[in-house]
Amino acid sequence: MLAIRERISPRTSLFSDHSFEELFGSLAHSKLTECTAHERLTEDETSFQLELELPGIQQNELEIQIQENRVMVAVKPPKDRATKHRFQKFQRNFRFRTPLNADAAEASLSHGILTIRLPKAASAVPRTLTINTDQ
Repeated sequence: MLAIRERISPRTSLFSDHSFEELFGSLAHSKLTECTAHERLTEDETSFQLELELPGIQQNELEIQIQENRVMVAVKPPKDRATKHRFQKFQRNFRFRTPLNADAAEASLSHGILTIRLPKAASAVPRTLTINTDQ
């Protein structure tokens, strides 16, 4: 898979990555990393894969919606559950350059990493044609 984008989004509250700390030293302990999320997007010929770091979030607190070329990921923890990461509410929207096959999409949550596999719609996947000859 080809990595398209990897970034820290200032719209969420997540933990800082150790490699980030090694690269940026004391900046890793600033308020900036206390309210940032790491996301990674990769692509191959037939699909995209989106990964978001969501430590302390449980499966029943996530909502994922896919429509045409857009994906919305929302975290809505119950009000009575206090987390050490202090998520109140989080929503992130992604727009892709090709339509997605929502029926074949898959999501998993493991060790605080949400992974969403987003197959491209059949119309967006390159197709190789066989050339017939007159014989």
